[in-house]
Amino acid sequence: PNQSLYCIDEAHHLGKKAVGQFAAEHSLLQAQSWLKKTTELLNRCLSFLPSADAVLLTQDTMQALHDELSQLHAILQNEPRFTETDNPAPWLFEQGLLPEGLAVVAGNMALMSASVMKQLTTCGEALLEARKQHPDDEVTIDHYSSELGMVMGQHERMAAVWQHMAQHVEPPTPPIAKWITQKREAKKVDFMISASPISAASALSQTLWQKVSAAVLTSATLRSLGKFDLLLQQTGLGWLDDVRCVALPSPFDFAQQGELYLPPMQANPRDSAAHTAEIIAVLPTLI
Repeated sequence: PNQSLYCIDEAHHLGKKAVGQFAAEHSLLQAQSWLKKTTELLNRCLSFLPSADAVLLTQDTMQALHDELSQLHAILQNEPRFTETDNPAPWLFEQGLLPEGLAVVAGNMALMSASVMKQLTTCGEALLEARKQHPDDEVTIDHYSSELGMVMGQHERMAAVWQHMAQHVEPPTPPIAKWITQKREAKKVDFMISASPISAASALSQTLWQKVSAAVLTSATLRSLGKFDLLLQQTGLGWLDDVRCVALPSPFDFAQQGELYLPPMQANPRDSAAHTAEIIAVLPTLI
């Protein structure tokens, strides 16, 4: 990045898109299912991994994760806001502050899920190395590597959720939105754990603006009320000194060359066939 110039078009979407990328969620029951599948997969991979101890350590950490998730599920099942009504609203934590008990759980989950991701990455690298040493088993090892990649994607999402849940930011950085939603499917009660920055300013500042040599943001709609203030706030560019904002006139002389015509259309544009037929009828007159 420090040797690159980034040119980002349609940059008025950047803040919203970045928030969407940094948001994360997972369900408690599905997470427990991923942990079980990962344990079974590691058992199958054992003959191709150099150290059984490393696998056992990973499985021990995943078992601890599983136990923590089970404990959290039991806590939430007895939480009055979920038991006193048939259709409870999501439990939204004001200013992103968790109650003390949940804060401890979040801290434990953040540490353990990050540890599992690190250990699974090591196992994945060992499988790639085993592929070179066992050419006759390439198909089997590739299959295991593919499976491991899929479960790692799920674990990565879980780690991102708990990293957000455990994180506390100080003003003027906007808080992280955190909420828990109850889900009822058949006779099972599940809970969705969700977290998202409400602003991507801090993340963009750390991961992009502080690392690139330079960046150019362009769009026809970067300004709000004639100013760049909202864009600078949403993207974190307002915290930097060497930022220049330029509003350029259009190269097209719309006042002289353009004509605005509003035909009395009958068809809703969502009715593609009827709308297209009307356009076909109107265009020859305009041209």
